[in-house]
Amino acid sequence: MQLGILIGLIFVLGTTAAFLAYFIGKTLNFNDASKIDEVPEKHPQSH
Repeated sequence: MQLGILIGLIFVLGTTAAFLAYFIGKTLNFNDASKIDEVPEKHPQSH
């Protein structure tokens, strides 16, 4: 009886963790994080 409860709890927690990891990972753009952006050109200040 207790083993069934433990297996069920592990299944529920694992499913919840996988669900959160999928949607959090989907919103992050890992390709953009590994790319170095070009330095923008500096505009001369008009004085």
